[in-house]
Amino acid sequence: MKTMRNNLALKLFILFCICAVLAICFCFTKNNNENRFLKIFENVKTFFQVVELKTFDARQQYIANSKETSKDIVIVEIDEKTYSAFTAQMGEWPVSRSVYADVLDYIEQDKPKVIGIDLMFINTDKYNRKNDVRLANTLSKYENIFTSINFNNEEENTYLAADLPSSYKINLENLSTINLMHNRNILFSNCRTLIPEIMNSNAKVANINSINDIDGTLRAFFPFAIYKNEYYPHLSIAIAKYLYGLKNDDTSFKIDENANLLIGDKKIPIQNDSAIYLNWYPSDDFNSVSFWDVYNASKGQKTNIEKGFFKDKIIYIGATATALFDLKSTPVGESTPGVQLHTTFINNLLNNNFIKLTTTPINMAICLVLCSILVLAAAKVKKKFVDILIFCLLSIFYVIFSFWIMEKHSIWLPIVIPVISMVLTFTAIYIVKYALKARDFEYTYKLATTDGLTELYNHRFFQEQLAIQIETAKRYKNQVSLIILDIDFFKKFNDKYGHQAGDAVLRFVAQNLKKSVRLTDIVCRYGGEEMTIILPNTTKEDAIALAQKICNKIGSTDFKINSNTMVNVTISLGVATYPVDASAQNELIEFADSGLYFAKENGRNQVGIKKNEG
Repeated sequence: MKTMRNNLALKLFILFCICAVLAICFCFTKNNNENRFLKIFENVKTFFQVVELKTFDARQQYIANSKETSKDIVIVEIDEKTYSAFTAQMGEWPVSRSVYADVLDYIEQDKPKVIGIDLMFINTDKYNRKNDVRLANTLSKYENIFTSINFNNEEENTYLAADLPSSYKINLENLSTINLMHNRNILFSNCRTLIPEIMNSNAKVANINSINDIDGTLRAFFPFAIYKNEYYPHLSIAIAKYLYGLKNDDTSFKIDENANLLIGDKKIPIQNDSAIYLNWYPSDDFNSVSFWDVYNASKGQKTNIEKGFFKDKIIYIGATATALFDLKSTPVGESTPGVQLHTTFINNLLNNNFIKLTTTPINMAICLVLCSILVLAAAKVKKKFVDILIFCLLSIFYVIFSFWIMEKHSIWLPIVIPVISMVLTFTAIYIVKYALKARDFEYTYKLATTDGLTELYNHRFFQEQLAIQIETAKRYKNQVSLIILDIDFFKKFNDKYGHQAGDAVLRFVAQNLKKSVRLTDIVCRYGGEEMTIILPNTTKEDAIALAQKICNKIGSTDFKINSNTMVNVTISLGVATYPVDASAQNELIEFADSGLYFAKENGRNQVGIKKNEG
């Protein structure tokens, strides 16, 4: 009975799950042919992507302090001091273009390797165009100075999408499978042009576009922008090419078959989304000086900047003041100055430690290995606690390993999908283990409670269930009836046709009994050719009617002993009801057995009813 109820509950649960899934699919696909189910899938996918990105941030924060920034990189900061001083002195911001020209001329006296300006000179100086001319001349005068432009997707009614000088463009040979021309991250339809004096000069100009990940954090660097089907290098890519001694008139770049951007002897790994993922450094680790101090030094004032400080340095000029709104969320801080995107890239280039993402086949192999370890461990280990311990230790080991390999080899191993794979595998293992255990238990239980020949419950189970049913009837003031039956002349079947024929007769009667009763009724083999039926919540009249029905059914059905012999099998039955005929279990069995004896003594093939003497 218990097994039957468990199977029924399992079937109902599976049916419910199927209906629920169908209902959800229907709900999420019926409105305007819009597949909401796919939207939910995309949202879940995005969630896991964000979680993976956060694990990258955690690893970067952990290993950041173990990385050293190059002392050859210097940031000239337009910091809070610079902003406040110039605003107080000149009464406005931005400052005159002549200020930048003075600073650039002063730095160039020390002969730095290169200067990158992370600023855009957009609006003309209406009151003194000479300052714009002077800045443009300064930018053109030095071959190692690069300034910036920005691409965007503004509509042309805001400002026209200008044609840019051909000197800004590059040629790109792409031998990889990455299709840059179809990557929305780097496709732009418009740009903010610089002041005409710079646009018409020989100044070196490159873009400073930056693109955040889906969670708003800046982690990657995009080496190229595509504008009007032409390639334009990022500011630091142009600087990198200059640093590695390539010809100044060579505007060609190459991406090899393995998706590495080649610059000199450096191989920079580019991902399928065209991004270069960076190893980040703590915000305050880069060597920096205040723009205000450099400006004062250019005017001959005494500052803490020594002569020759900028010699052979890679210089970036950029805003770090909060008021200038060039702060970005990065893995190492919520308010990282935008200029550090450039210095971080150059530092990665100098150290050759760009982040390398593992490929999809490698990720699948990692998941397979981790899950296989869990499966093998589960097959060997019998204790649940040890299984859980192995799962926890394997997960912890893998996470620690992912931190270590990023720190030592700059490899980004995924954490989320492998851990989810392990969780699902571990869950599946326990579902299988539970199912096997339940199956073994059910099989053992069946062996202990079932007669192997007739597949009816055995004598022991009969006694247990009869006691339970009597107690239930007593508690709820109901009746429980018992039918005991015996196959007529069963010994003659064995003697005449053999024991195999006798066994077949037993199975024949047993099957007819099971087909004739309710699901709640309990059919048992009492012993030998005797069988019983426990009828919960059944009156004596209903029990007698059922007994007569069974007697008639079996007696009217011919049974085939072998291919040539048909026999008629009959049974005799006795009926008893608690508490009508007896007040205890033994008395109930004895009363039914007396009815059976009465039936046999009076011709068999009938229901014998002993009269209650009480």
